[in-house]
Amino acid sequence: MTVKLADIAHACGVDISTASRALRADPRVKPDTQKRVHAMAKKMGYRPNLLARSLAAGKTNCIAIVVHGLQPGTDNMLFDAASRYLQENGFVSMVMAHHGDVDQYKRLVAQLGQGLVDAAIVIAGDHKEDQAILKPLIQQMPVVCLDRGLTGKHAVTVSSEHTAAVEHLVKQCRDHGATKFIVGFGEHNTAAKQRFDAAMNVISEKDVLLMDDIKAKDLLAIKQPCGLLISTQYHFDQMIRDFPNELQSLELYVGCFDAWRGDAYPARKVFMAHQDFEQMAKQAVELCKQGIEHSSQVLPSIAVPVKSFEEQASRLG
Repeated sequence: MTVKLADIAHACGVDISTASRALRADPRVKPDTQKRVHAMAKKMGYRPNLLARSLAAGKTNCIAIVVHGLQPGTDNMLFDAASRYLQENGFVSMVMAHHGDVDQYKRLVAQLGQGLVDAAIVIAGDHKEDQAILKPLIQQMPVVCLDRGLTGKHAVTVSSEHTAAVEHLVKQCRDHGATKFIVGFGEHNTAAKQRFDAAMNVISEKDVLLMDDIKAKDLLAIKQPCGLLISTQYHFDQMIRDFPNELQSLELYVGCFDAWRGDAYPARKVFMAHQDFEQMAKQAVELCKQGIEHSSQVLPSIAVPVKSFEEQASRLG
């Protein structure tokens, strides 16, 4: 038989409200009474109804992390850091992965809006898709986008200082002689768009080739050192598959974000901007806390400086 709070109160000779306060270590209850209630609850095998407690308090103490999936990569590292900081701050994290299924994404967001959580941290994908799906949720609770944000003034985002990072990567390539650049950032999400805009602001239009439009003859026409600006090594591997011979003819320097696996070849060097995922996650959790505690407060978006820069030279060519 399930032991109820009323059973604990009756056994201790106190009313239900006193028993409830005692189990929550309320200072209004005498220490001796608290000890007696706790001992009786343990003896009788009482388990508190967290849902009822949440409804009474108007808070769940739970924050959702909405993510595409947890495959190895940026999203996984962001999730790991965010879930740890939530735990350190006494929150329960609810993981909600939609795996790119738009209908599932909509269902998850609708469920969140029914009081399951106090706030949500969203690791967004396509900003146009996320914008439409998340708009109702943003109006109901604090929502903080981590790494990639949404368009519009109502979206609170914790991201990297992309402009400063891209400017540094461009400088590194130029310091090694690059005068022509291939830009592969794209505009599919807000992080990529900020990186793209930053690159186009510091490189003359006549010196830029867009990765999505490039052809073999364009690469063969480049006779000077060239910089390739990309978000991840995946885009470099894609270029190698498409233009294996043409890339080997270039004096190529790569500027990218985060990790690089294996050798830089056929590039001469790779310059990496390592994002500070730990600090980004920490700031996202802090913004959620502020939003929960001060629901009328307008939360600011935050740009976190990159953690470090690194370069890796090819040993093969």
